[in-house]
Amino acid sequence: ALKSSSTMIKQTRASDNYEWAQFVDLIGSDNLSLEYVTGETLIRFYSPTKEKIYRLFCEDKLIRMTGVEAGYIPLLYDVNSFTTKYEDTTLTIMVEMKGQSYICHIAMPKRGMGE
Repeated sequence: ALKSSSTMIKQTRASDNYEWAQFVDLIGSDNLSLEYVTGETLIRFYSPTKEKIYRLFCEDKLIRMTGVEAGYIPLLYDVNSFTTKYEDTTLTIMVEMKGQSYICHIAMPKRGMGE
């Protein structure tokens, strides 16, 4: 029973790590080429490749990304804390999820509201 429990914990952590890696890949992907949008308290991005504005937020322990139109993409589940900081063309995202802490740094240009 202990070996089975240990195996399940390892599989769960591997799944969580994979979920985190997918999240980071999406935010930093060349497909979207996201640019950090300044000027508001919301975490917003502009994608020049899609010509759309996206918003990233955490609600009900779920990190979501929405477009201007309806709908959203669920990105991370069971999130206990979510903070971001943009400084010197680098977006830092810190997440605590399922008892684990994750952090990433993504190089991202800044886009002013008037651009």
